[in-house]
Amino acid sequence: MIASASILTFVLTWDEFLMAFILTSRIASRHIEAGSRIYTDSFPSYNVLQGMGYRHEYVNHSMGEYARGEVHINSCENRASLLRQWLSVHRGVSKDNLDAYLSLFQLQRNTNKPPTIEKIKTIVKI
Repeated sequence: MIASASILTFVLTWDEFLMAFILTSRIASRHIEAGSRIYTDSFPSYNVLQGMGYRHEYVNHSMGEYARGEVHINSCENRASLLRQWLSVHRGVSKDNLDAYLSLFQLQRNTNKPPTIEKIKTIVKI
């Protein structure tokens, strides 16, 4: 379970809109503690979160709203931007291999700053 202070990035496209409500509820129930506060953009599939017992707040970019107090998704957008840039050097990724690429991206991000011995310990755990 992800603690309520963690950042979870959902990457959904409009092509997956029909499944988005189901996916959102499944992902949230499997990975986010009940009662956690979740900040999103105004993508309609996230509306299901309030009814699932999460404290859901959102910003509406189409109305020019990018932050309201603590409510923002700048961290998620930053990670998505870094991921897109990182994936672009691979000249396309098949859906079958996407999990492997995402795991490698996460490993590189998590081992970017620690000292070398800590990086080795993290990699050996995997």
